[in-house]
Amino acid sequence: MTATFLLTSDKNVAHYSHMTEHETHKEIYHMTKRSSPKKASLKDWHRADIVAELRKSGWSLRRLATHHGYASPTTLTTAMARPWPKGERLIADAIGIDPAEIWPSRYQGKDTTQARKGHRETPSMKAA
Repeated sequence: MTATFLLTSDKNVAHYSHMTEHETHKEIYHMTKRSSPKKASLKDWHRADIVAELRKSGWSLRRLATHHGYASPTTLTTAMARPWPKGERLIADAIGIDPAEIWPSRYQGKDTTQARKGHRETPSMKAA
Protein backbone atom coordinates (compact mmCIF):
# COMPACT_ATOMS: atom_id res chain seq x y z
CA MET A 1 0.00 0.00 0.00
CA THR A 2 1.55 3.30 -1.01
CA ALA A 3 0.49 6.68 0.23
CA THR A 4 1.28 10.17 -0.85
CA PHE A 5 2.21 12.54 1.96
CA LEU A 6 3.17 16.16 1.71
CA LEU A 7 5.06 17.48 4.70
CA THR A 8 5.94 21.11 5.20
CA SER A 9 8.42 22.37 7.72
CA ASP A 10 9.15 26.08 7.52
CA LYS A 11 10.01 26.62 3.84
CA ASN A 12 11.19 23.06 3.16
CA VAL A 13 8.82 20.67 1.44
CA ALA A 14 9.26 16.90 1.33
CA HIS A 15 7.16 14.71 -0.91
CA TYR A 16 6.89 11.00 -0.11
CA SER A 17 5.01 9.44 -3.01
CA HIS A 18 7.00 6.21 -3.39
CA MET A 19 7.13 5.11 0.24
CA THR A 20 4.78 2.83 2.09
CA GLU A 21 2.84 4.32 4.97
CA HIS A 22 5.10 2.55 7.49
CA GLU A 23 8.26 3.85 5.81
CA THR A 24 6.83 7.36 5.76
CA HIS A 25 5.99 7.29 9.48
CA LYS A 26 9.46 5.93 10.21
CA GLU A 27 11.03 8.76 8.18
CA ILE A 28 8.90 11.38 9.95
CA TYR A 29 9.91 9.93 13.34
CA HIS A 30 13.59 10.27 12.50
CA MET A 31 13.09 13.84 11.29
CA THR A 32 11.37 14.91 14.50
CA LYS A 33 13.32 12.78 17.00
CA ARG A 34 15.41 14.76 19.46
CA SER A 35 19.09 13.94 19.47
CA SER A 36 19.41 14.83 23.16
CA PRO A 37 17.00 14.58 26.08
CA LYS A 38 14.72 17.53 26.70
CA LYS A 39 16.22 20.04 29.10
CA ALA A 40 14.36 21.08 32.23
CA SER A 41 12.39 24.25 31.75
CA LEU A 42 13.84 27.38 33.32
CA LYS A 43 10.53 29.14 33.06
CA ASP A 44 9.21 30.67 36.26
CA TRP A 45 5.74 29.78 37.45
CA HIS A 46 2.94 32.12 36.45
CA ARG A 47 1.63 34.34 39.25
CA ALA A 48 -1.78 32.69 39.08
CA ASP A 49 -0.21 29.25 39.53
CA ILE A 50 1.67 30.42 42.63
CA VAL A 51 -1.49 31.94 44.12
CA ALA A 52 -3.45 28.76 43.29
CA GLU A 53 -0.85 26.58 45.04
CA LEU A 54 -0.92 28.88 48.07
CA ARG A 55 -4.71 28.60 48.21
CA LYS A 56 -4.51 24.79 47.95
CA SER A 57 -2.17 24.92 50.95
CA GLY A 58 -4.64 27.07 52.90
CA TRP A 59 -2.89 30.41 52.44
CA SER A 60 -3.20 33.67 50.54
CA LEU A 61 -0.42 36.18 49.97
CA ARG A 62 -2.15 38.64 52.30
CA ARG A 63 -2.68 36.11 55.09
CA LEU A 64 0.88 34.82 54.77
CA ALA A 65 2.29 38.36 55.02
CA THR A 66 0.28 39.23 58.12
CA HIS A 67 1.08 35.81 59.67
CA HIS A 68 4.78 36.62 59.38
CA GLY A 69 4.32 40.05 60.97
CA TYR A 70 4.49 42.36 57.99
CA ALA A 71 2.59 45.61 58.53
CA SER A 72 1.40 45.70 54.94
CA PRO A 73 -0.57 42.68 53.75
CA THR A 74 0.68 43.27 50.19
CA THR A 75 4.36 42.96 51.12
CA LEU A 76 4.81 39.47 49.64
CA THR A 77 3.64 40.60 46.22
CA THR A 78 7.15 42.07 45.89
CA ALA A 79 8.53 38.53 45.60
CA MET A 80 6.13 37.86 42.76
CA ALA A 81 7.44 40.79 40.70
CA ARG A 82 11.18 40.80 41.41
CA PRO A 83 13.81 38.78 43.27
CA TRP A 84 13.44 38.90 47.06
CA PRO A 85 14.88 35.73 48.64
CA LYS A 86 13.17 36.13 52.02
CA GLY A 87 9.72 36.58 50.49
CA GLU A 88 10.34 33.77 48.00
CA ARG A 89 11.31 31.45 50.87
CA LEU A 90 8.12 32.30 52.82
CA ILE A 91 5.94 31.60 49.78
CA ALA A 92 7.77 28.39 48.89
CA ASP A 93 7.66 27.12 52.48
CA ALA A 94 3.90 27.73 52.60
CA ILE A 95 3.52 25.64 49.43
CA GLY A 96 6.01 23.04 50.66
CA ILE A 97 8.66 23.24 47.93
CA ASP A 98 11.99 24.92 47.24
CA PRO A 99 11.93 28.49 45.85
CA ALA A 100 14.10 27.34 42.94
CA GLU A 101 11.20 25.20 41.72
CA ILE A 102 8.94 28.26 41.52
CA TRP A 103 11.53 30.73 40.21
CA PRO A 104 14.22 28.68 38.44
CA SER A 105 15.52 31.73 36.55
CA ARG A 106 16.32 33.43 39.86
CA TYR A 107 18.18 30.44 41.27
CA GLN A 108 19.93 29.16 38.16
CA GLY A 109 23.29 27.70 39.18
CA LYS A 110 22.63 28.15 42.92
CA ASP A 111 22.23 25.30 45.39
CA THR A 112 19.31 26.17 47.67
CA THR A 113 19.07 22.81 49.45
CA GLN A 114 21.57 23.71 52.19
CA ALA A 115 19.80 26.98 52.97
CA ARG A 116 16.42 25.23 53.05
CA LYS A 117 17.63 22.72 55.64
CA GLY A 118 18.88 25.52 57.85
CA HIS A 119 22.54 24.63 57.34
CA ARG A 120 25.08 27.33 56.85
CA GLU A 121 28.40 26.66 55.25
CA THR A 122 31.12 26.80 57.89
CA PRO A 123 34.86 27.07 57.27
CA SER A 124 35.22 23.35 58.05
CA MET A 125 32.62 22.54 55.36
CA LYS A 126 34.56 24.59 52.80
CA ALA A 127 37.74 22.61 53.50
CA ALA A 128 36.00 19.27 52.99
